[in-house]
Amino acid sequence: MRPKTLIKAAIRIVRKYALPADLRKKSVARALDRLAAEEPSSLHEEAEAVNKMLKVVNRHSFLIWPKNLNGTSIMRTGPEPAVGIRASNGALRLTIPTGMGLLDVEKIRDALRRHSGKIVIDLSSNEGGDMRPLFLALTPLLPAGTPLVDFVREGAKPLHVVQGEAALVFTRRRVLLAPLQLKNVFVVVGRRTASSAEIVALALKGHGAILLGEPTAGFLSNNVMFKAPGGFVVNLTYSRISLPGRAATRQRLVPNR
Repeated sequence: MRPKTLIKAAIRIVRKYALPADLRKKSVARALDRLAAEEPSSLHEEAEAVNKMLKVVNRHSFLIWPKNLNGTSIMRTGPEPAVGIRASNGALRLTIPTGMGLLDVEKIRDALRRHSGKIVIDLSSNEGGDMRPLFLALTPLLPAGTPLVDFVREGAKPLHVVQGEAALVFTRRRVLLAPLQLKNVFVVVGRRTASSAEIVALALKGHGAILLGEPTAGFLSNNVMFKAPGGFVVNLTYSRISLPGRAATRQRLVPNR
């Protein structure tokens, strides 16, 4: 009989750190009980069982596999397009896909500083990842000191995310600044827009930007990564996302038009 160290660790992490509202669901209680009763014949089978349980806990939670094992838990549909910066007919169009480097951040900043007309930010192919480069690229629109979003968890004070000069600021202290009035800023979203890209789109909407396109993937939450045995990582939804001072937003963003 295998020791089931990954299963035991995953159950312990979920019971301690999952959203209280998720833990109160009967479906989650059943999923945890089923996982505890599993007798997997291999590590691969054990990991698949853990990942299945995490998806029941929250659709944005999943298991990240170590590189030396044949498995994946992250959406990928092929090579990502490059960052695009194009100005025509008085409009600046920024296409920002998944995975943006520091050089791209500076290019986008420079383009925004030089432009004063209509701005279209295309996040329709951005599946998320680290939200910090995305926000820092947009400092000409969202300057330092701008409140962006809140991370909301039942039983705890909201964690406020604020734009900084060189890095995002995370604070429990309330930032009292009225929303900006962004004009002629449009954000294109779609079914592939997920996770941190949804957070950025929500923050821009909160400051007056107009959302265009299709409803997003529905992974609008803050996830925390927990190390697990065997090089696995449990990526677990830890808090909801809201605009500053407002109730938590549903996980899927719907365009204005």
